[in-house]
Amino acid sequence: AVAAATLLPVGGALGAPLPLLLRRIGAAGPVAVARAWALNGYGSLVAGVGTIVAAHLVGYAAAAFAAAGVYLAAAGVAATIRSPAAADDGTEA
Repeated sequence: AVAAATLLPVGGALGAPLPLLLRRIGAAGPVAVARAWALNGYGSLVAGVGTIVAAHLVGYAAAAFAAAGVYLAAAGVAATIRSPAAADDGTEA
């Protein structure tokens, strides 16, 4: 129960960006959604291998801080992406 209470908020925070981004770009069509899924898969593969290599080279703490930085950068980029419908009428989705 303690593990679930600890991991649930972190898992929710780390797992929320892709569905939110897919909802935002879904109006652009299936190509944009497929591209988002492809980039997610590529990022997962590179991050998994890259984290292991980074942890061995610079230590686990440095790898964790680098991962946090990448998540924050991705959140910043995702925050700047507007849905195509919002871009057409000037409102935010």
